[in-house]
Order: sequence, then structure tokens, then C-alpha cells
Amino acid sequence: MVDQQGTLPHKKRVPQRIFLPLSIINFEKTFVGKTRLQKLAFLVQYESKLDLYDFKKHQYGPYSHDLAVDTQCYSDFIHWDIQPTVQHPPGRYHYAYSITDEGRILLSELLQGLNHKMVGKIKASLSYYAPMQWTELADYAYSRFLTDVKDPTKQIEKLRLEIDNLRLGIEMCCQVYYNPQASFILSSIEYLLMVLEALPKVTDQLQFGIILNLLYQVANDCKEVACLLTLSNVSLKHRFVDIAETRHYLADYCDKQGIVKDPLKRSLNEILSEGEAKRLAKVLLEVDLKKIS
Repeated sequence: MVDQQGTLPHKKRVPQRIFLPLSIINFEKTFVGKTRLQKLAFLVQYESKLDLYDFKKHQYGPYSHDLAVDTQCYSDFIHWDIQPTVQHPPGRYHYAYSITDEGRILLSELLQGLNHKMVGKIKASLSYYAPMQWTELADYAYSRFLTDVKDPTKQIEKLRLEIDNLRLGIEMCCQVYYNPQASFILSSIEYLLMVLEALPKVTDQLQFGIILNLLYQVANDCKEVACLLTLSNVSLKHRFVDIAETRHYLADYCDKQGIVKDPLKRSLNEILSEGEAKRLAKVLLEVDLKKIS
């Protein structure tokens, strides 16, 4: 049971988010490398669609100050020391982390509060990324999320054109087949365009890369599903769930960073202007009158 501050009631100082570094360190007998831990935590968090630590661009790629604090300030759960590095010339050292017995108990308690699908994503991401050295992790994070874009406006416009073309196809599908699933895709597309409008004001290069990756992921998933809208609802159910999860993660991330407020958290006044609200009320009234007649 976790309280509203995200801490365990019987361990008031421990944030719930610590289950991520605990999971990573517990994956290996002794986890080596402070920088490697940062990169691995970022990639596992992203792939698992978790929003626990706020990562920003740093010298070696993604870095979270809160993660650095959590891995070094909770000695009851995470033990660390500085050891000489064998692979480098004398005088070079690295951080070595290990999880304590109390840390394993805490990790077990925290993981019980997560659904099985989330735990599976974390384990799958760890299995894929953990075998990499820190240089490989840093290179991968840079190439995927921190590409030096000379003209971000051009990249935004390219994605906008793809999304606009997708929207035209979905609208046509609505008109021809009256497919209810198309409405969900259309609402997702409208949200993507809303985020695209706000993207130029994002100054941190890592945040820009995260949002751009999520936009492409949702757009590509919508594009694939758009070709299958005439199939049965059951066969597409898992695809719509995946789109909804990624869209929700994007909305949470943008809302937390103050880029675009989550539409589900906006009031009606924020969503519609006074004129739009009056037009909507008029249309709804006309629909009701047609039903009566």
C-alpha cells in the first residue's frame, strides 16, 4: 500500500520509484558503473512506459539527479562503494552497487503493487539492455533520442504531413464504413497534432527526442491499424490497447513537463471556446429535436 506522496507507510522516507534502480541492481550480482546505471534506467523506464525519474540531457546522455540521489542515499537498501577499474590504466575507479537483504524485501513489496504486464515489460527491457556496456547504452540513447537536428521545424513539418495524410484516410473510412474504432484513431491523431504545435517550445534536446519518438510510435501504430479497420473488433483489440497505452504515456509526460496539458485533465472551458461551446450545444439540440420528430 502506497500513500499519496508515493512512499511506503512503514518506510516514510522511501519513494516508490526506487523499485526501478532496485530492479536494475538486483538483475546482476554486482552492478558496475554509475553512468551505466543512469543510461539503463532511462531506457528501461522508456520501454516500460514509466514516468518515475525526470531525465535531462547531460554530458553522457540521459541523466536524472533524483536517480543519483536514490541510488546513493538509501544505504539500508542499496550498498555502493568505489573500486579500481581493471580495464583502465591505474588511477581510474568505478561505482559498484549491490542490493541488501532489506532491499530485496522492499523490492518484492513494491513489485507486488505493479500489474504483471508492467513487471514483464521491465524484465524484458532489462534482459535486452543489461548485457550492453555503458558506452553501447550511451551511443544507443544518443542515436535514438539525442540526434543533432539542425532544423527541427523541418522534422516537425514532415511528421505533420504524415499525420495529416493519415487523418484524411481515417475520415474516409468513417464515412464509408461507419467504423467506431476510427473515431478513437481520429481522437489520437488530433492529440498528436496538438503536441506537434507545442513541440518547438521544448528546449531540452532529450525531452524533444522523447516526445518525437512517442509521436512517431503512436502515428505508425495508428497507420498500421488504419489498414485493418474493416476486420473484427476482437482481432484488433490488443493493437488499440497498445496505442492507448503509448498515447496515455505521451499525455502524462507532456502534462508533467508543462508542454501540453492532458486533455483528460482539462476543464470544458479549456477545451472549447465560448463560441465553440454554443455551436456544440446547437448541434446537440438539433439532434435531440430530430429524435423527437
